[in-house]
Amino acid sequence: MTDSPNTTDDPQEWNTALDELRTALRAAGADPLEPPAPARTSAAPAELGVVLMPWNAASALAQSGLPGGLNSPEPLRTALAEHGITATVETSRSPASALMITPATPSDARRFAALVTGGLTGAQAAAQRLRTAAARAGADLPALHVPADRPGVIDPGPVPPAAAAALLTALTGTTTPVPEDRAAADRLAARLRNAVQDAVREIRPTPAGSCHGAGHIVLGPLTPGQADALAARLTTGPALRSDIL
Repeated sequence: MTDSPNTTDDPQEWNTALDELRTALRAAGADPLEPPAPARTSAAPAELGVVLMPWNAASALAQSGLPGGLNSPEPLRTALAEHGITATVETSRSPASALMITPATPSDARRFAALVTGGLTGAQAAAQRLRTAAARAGADLPALHVPADRPGVIDPGPVPPAAAAALLTALTGTTTPVPEDRAAADRLAARLRNAVQDAVREIRPTPAGSCHGAGHIVLGPLTPGQADALAARLTTGPALRSDIL
């Protein structure tokens, strides 16, 4: 995949690609540090394209054919170049003792993500984990996919009523019956939105279409980080919310 001149400096394109990379690194056991500041709106790649990773986390990258036990940025930069990935790798000053990785383009960030996840992009890997977590919770998400024309977006598709009820049950710990009509589906959609808002931002489940008298629930689109957060919540079960104590 190559970047078009119109998207290489697009902040949204950069943020999506870096979200994929952070998700992939996390999945590989190389937990990245949180960005030092909220996503910038500047179009300068040097400002947008930074991923911070602790030195001790970098050893997990050995599973991807990259050097483990790093003692300088040069081996990682060289190894990335050998895989066709252009990136600047430096030692971060703040926080100290961290690798500061700056992919040259969003495509370089996605190629790095695919490398550490065994060929899957960060979005594909996150979608796979969400599908697995949902299935274990009793919710089949047959339409979950990464659109070819939007490689950094995960689309869960319309969720059947039974799956939506299973998701809500897993997230809240309270058995939720399958809605029998459109009004019940509307109520389920509102409750599902409230259940996921702590883990996944900017998600607005809404009823759409119908299936045996009950509306499907639309989830998404999701970023890789949002899909990972939802998968983690489904895996660990309901969390105690501080705002209802």
